[in-house]
Parts: sequence; C-alpha cells; structure tokens
Amino acid sequence: MKKQTIALALAAVVAASVSTVAMADDTSAVANAWNQFNVNNLYVGGNVGYSTVAKTTDTDGFGWNVHSGYNFTPMWAAEVGYNQAPNKTFDMFGDSGNYAIDVAGKLTLPLQLTNYSVFGKAGFAYENHYKSTSNSDAGVVGYFGAGVNYQLQQNIGLVAEVDTTAFGGASEPMMTFFSVGANYNF
Repeated sequence: MKKQTIALALAAVVAASVSTVAMADDTSAVANAWNQFNVNNLYVGGNVGYSTVAKTTDTDGFGWNVHSGYNFTPMWAAEVGYNQAPNKTFDMFGDSGNYAIDVAGKLTLPLQLTNYSVFGKAGFAYENHYKSTSNSDAGVVGYFGAGVNYQLQQNIGLVAEVDTTAFGGASEPMMTFFSVGANYNF
C-alpha cells in the first residue's frame, strides 16, 4: 500500500510538472504573437467620391468611407471599412439609402523608384439597401477594390480607388464607389 501511495504521489508530481511546462509553452507562444504585433503597422483612412448603385437611380451621388487596417508585411494587409452611399428623401416614398461594412485582404505592389504603389483588395461585405416604405435588401456579398497610392510623407498617403460589391443574384443591385482620400500610418 505504501509503494502504491508513493507511486501515485510521484505520478501526480510528474503530471503537474509536465502540465506546467506545457502551459508555459502555450503562454510563451501567445506572448510571442503579441510581441510581434506592432502598432506602427496600423493605418486609418477616409475617402470621398461618387457612389452608384446598379439597378437604382435614386441613390447615386456623393458617398464616403472610413477604414482601418493592419500591414502584416509591406505587401500584405487586412482591412475593415464602412462605405456610405447617399441617402435620399422623397416626399411620397420616404427615405432610401445604402451602406456596406467590408472586411478584405489587401495586396500592395510598390512601383520602383517612386512614391507610388498600386493595390488590390478582395473580401466580403455586409451590404444593406433600404427604403423606409419597404423591406431592406441586405446580405453578405463579395467585395473588390483597386487603386493607386502616393506616399506624400512617411505616415501620410493619398489614394484614388474604386471599390465594388457584387451580389449573388441577377436582380440584386451592386454598389460601386469611385473615390479619393488619405491614409495615416501610425
């Protein structure tokens, strides 16, 4: 009986030691990932421009967006944004408008010996087309964008781009946004 108790105590000590080492390894992996995060890789920006919604004519006009992203490398980034198409008010028909919230991967290719770069984005967006007098048409759709960036200063870039969302069905509208704006890199 005494040998079994000693064996169980020894097994418990070994198990506790192994689990402590395993937990330390997991903690160090999380710490390493957090230490690799660099606030200088964050950026924010905003654009203004002309927004058009296919298959509707009541919401074309001035639009805007705000976005934020993280540069994993100088070429690869992830970005999240909010795009607002114009809202219109009609006496008889109420209000209408469109917006999209997008999440995308971004590939940037610098042009040699210049401050210019070109970029492309692809991802998904939650898009909502609404009218106050009827049901809204909302859903998750494909999101695509492309543009040119001019690095004005180390932290400030000027952009010209086109972004579009693609619905799955032929009867559903597509929002396209032609814009200019600026990004600030931390």
